[in-house]
Amino acid sequence: MQELPTLLVLGDSISDGGWERDPSGMGSAWPAAAARLAQERGLPAFRWINRARGGSRSEEVLAAWNKLDFPAPDALVVM
Repeated sequence: MQELPTLLVLGDSISDGGWERDPSGMGSAWPAAAARLAQERGLPAFRWINRARGGSRSEEVLAAWNKLDFPAPDALVVM
């Protein structure tokens, strides 16, 4: 089975959605809704990783990118 391409989400509270407290790791913000909508519509699947943090500024988003603890994603969304 081929591994799904990875889509990483970085950003602030608009993307965070409490992903750290969510068993699925997605939270309740737009990334979870987008993943669910894509699945419902039969769009190409991604392995979604949400690492957004509420209150993050650009420099903190860049620092998060520089400290990834997994291989580089196939796609990145910063919001």
